[in-house]
Amino acid sequence: MSSETHVFFVKSRTPPVIELDSEAQAIYVRFGRAKVAKTIGRQSHGMICAVDLDGAGNVVGIEAVGNAGMRLDKLFEVTNVSSRNIDLSKATIRPTVAPCAA
Repeated sequence: MSSETHVFFVKSRTPPVIELDSEAQAIYVRFGRAKVAKTIGRQSHGMICAVDLDGAGNVVGIEAVGNAGMRLDKLFEVTNVSSRNIDLSKATIRPTVAPCAA
């Protein structure tokens, strides 16, 4: 197994939408609405992280599950995603809505 780390670069300059699910202790940082063609998993300090890529290998989004106190810079570090062309201070934050029990 190779010890080489692949870095994923976000090509979009549009600020992401950050979706929070407090019940699942999950965060999804969405950079676009393209169809996900491949998901690459990462694990770090008890949380499960993933990078979603489209068919051209562009980052669609990144996700972390299992850590309620995740900082964005740490999430980008763990998933090896570089978003240096995006002003994250302009990101939109949305709580996810759990379905109502009938």
